[in-house]
Amino acid sequence: MRIGIIKEMGFVPYQLLEEFAYKNFYEHEKSTLRAKCRSIWDWYNSRDWTIPVNKRERKTKNDEELLMTRRERALSNSKIIKEQKKKNYFKYSNWYVCR
Repeated sequence: MRIGIIKEMGFVPYQLLEEFAYKNFYEHEKSTLRAKCRSIWDWYNSRDWTIPVNKRERKTKNDEELLMTRRERALSNSKIIKEQKKKNYFKYSNWYVCR
């Protein structure tokens, strides 16, 4: 009763979903299971039974960044932090002047 059934059938009847819930989660109360089944079924029904696909961009580092030593990485991070502090300093120093 995983996503494979939705891929195969395209549509899952509510009764099939409810039977699956009763068989696999018998320790829960039936009213709770019915509510969960109803919310799951409504979620897929509102999306026309399509399965969402997570699109995730992977950030890759160039070879230079991968081969950096710990010392080089610490130096580059400190440069980045100094630049950020300068930007923030000028942003807040102008705020005091404008007041």
